[in-house]
Amino acid sequence: MNEWIRFFDAMALQGKNIFSVTELANASGSPLDSQRVALTRLRQAGVLTSPARGFYARPHRVSWEELLPLVDASAYLSCAGALEHHGLITQRLLRVDAFSRRRYTRSPERATELGRVLFHSVNPPVYHHPGGVWATPEQALFDEAWRLRRRGARIQGMYTFGGGAACDPGVLAGIADRYPKTVQNDVQETLDAEAVVRG
Repeated sequence: MNEWIRFFDAMALQGKNIFSVTELANASGSPLDSQRVALTRLRQAGVLTSPARGFYARPHRVSWEELLPLVDASAYLSCAGALEHHGLITQRLLRVDAFSRRRYTRSPERATELGRVLFHSVNPPVYHHPGGVWATPEQALFDEAWRLRRRGARIQGMYTFGGGAACDPGVLAGIADRYPKTVQNDVQETLDAEAVVRG
């Protein structure tokens, strides 16, 4: 067991915290079936955790930046989860939303060590990967308004904005055309009612 702890600690120094079963079997030189038994024992002992199906890590060392690309390489975190991440809303959410190009035939909601994530299959121009794991505050605001509109709801009054973070008006203007006019109007009404735009 101590050899695995040393292995994970050494790999963490190199910036790698999450491993697939195959990677761990290759590292140990043991067959895949026996590796699964060893991993189960390590999880039961609290040495390892499974942040997502098929992946293992040391407890409390996982980040969205490392986990999300392994679960869905086309996905990015947006909507209210990204608004919370950037400090635009004060609510603590039980789930984050991810926009993806992948079609989910089974349940699009997944449990991870970091919390629950709901994947939405989205097409361009609304789908626009920001280049990182998190959408910008501006994109997250538009994405959440778009997501709520699809559910028959509106963003006005849904969240308490605050916390000192703000949206950049130039970025807002630059991305508005990717969304339907109804969503643009919802975002503008929210911006008019809340102090979330940098002056």
